[in-house]
Amino acid sequence: MKINEEFISFIWQHKLFDLEGFEISNQQVQLLGQGTLNNYSGPDFFNAKVKIGETIWAGNVELHVKTSDWFKHKHQVDPAYNNVILHVVFENDLTQNKQLDLPPVIELKGRIKKSIIDRYNSLSSKTWIPCGNSITSIDRAIVDFWLERLAIERIARKVEALNLNAIKNTNDLEEVLYTSICTSFGLKANALPFSILAEHLPFKMVSKYLDSQVKLEALFMGQAGFLHRELDVPYFNLLKREYEVLRTKHKLDSLSVDIWKVGGVRPSNQPLLKIAQLVQFLKTNFPLVNSMSGLSNINQINNLFNIEVSDYWKRHTYFGKLSKNFSRKIGRNSTNAVVINSIIPFLFYLSDSKNLPQLKDIGLSFLNEMKPEINSITEGWKNIGLIPNSALQSQALLELKNNYCENFNCLSCSVGHKLIRM
Repeated sequence: MKINEEFISFIWQHKLFDLEGFEISNQQVQLLGQGTLNNYSGPDFFNAKVKIGETIWAGNVELHVKTSDWFKHKHQVDPAYNNVILHVVFENDLTQNKQLDLPPVIELKGRIKKSIIDRYNSLSSKTWIPCGNSITSIDRAIVDFWLERLAIERIARKVEALNLNAIKNTNDLEEVLYTSICTSFGLKANALPFSILAEHLPFKMVSKYLDSQVKLEALFMGQAGFLHRELDVPYFNLLKREYEVLRTKHKLDSLSVDIWKVGGVRPSNQPLLKIAQLVQFLKTNFPLVNSMSGLSNINQINNLFNIEVSDYWKRHTYFGKLSKNFSRKIGRNSTNAVVINSIIPFLFYLSDSKNLPQLKDIGLSFLNEMKPEINSITEGWKNIGLIPNSALQSQALLELKNNYCENFNCLSCSVGHKLIRM
């Protein structure tokens, strides 16, 4: 891998260099503190301390691959860099005369152990992940600790989406949770259409018809665009008539049926069947917030999803066409999707907004008790010897692969840190 500023920052932050014998203007240099990493604009490290000769300097540090980068980035005209006391570079490519207007320069080239650079360069794009040939050499306890942090990081991103939705819905928690659950019911194939459907069918309206299976199915399937055709099927026409009444009453505009993915989708995941399951889930578990926030063990979660669809959908996945006999109950994958993507993030959201820290512990305990997910990414991890033992770890491995390995963020990864510093 190419030497870059991120690598220089990693080396500086962890003091993986040797300044013995280094001098500036014939004066011995002693690093007393490398400073605090700055993740925002401005110098790379704040509040560093260095002794040059008999004088102790305190201030900021700027890092570059080459000394000339100072001028490329126009720091010489930026007041934010006026308090820089050290310019740390991998390679000093300027003559002494051209450094007159610069802070004192420390060149790290030749002062970093070759083994560290070699290990950094060994992180290659030629394998499924950059450290694919060496990750299993790391103590599993270290990996497991990192995976727990990654799982929480992944949940935090989902909580942020809930926060934005709460602002949009003036902190109506039922609406926030409802929208999230709808999206999760769509699974990967139809998550976006389900999310749009929830926006076009707010929970305040849905909650008025929770006592009527037919009205609920008419609302959801009509708004989804599945009732806008002519079909000689009695149940279809019953729902269509109900929807026309509700559409007029509430001045509804339905979605285009074309946004739904049907081809290539398994029968158990067809959108009409998922809508039928969602309707029954909402009927059974109203009010949503009370049902979800009162959970304390994994058996209660399983009970949430132990529901039956209405009679018509026990024999159909499309209108007017009998389908093969298979269970219409909400399956494990759908259950996991709702629990992982909606219920657990919502518990974290409530924990933060209502100051109920125990809800986070409950959410993490659910993830630890749930079986790991099976998908192409978890299978990839298994192939290199890293087998998840819970849904918490499979979620973490998704986060690691997608947000670290794919972007070569090895220097932000605990595994990458350990491999480079071994």
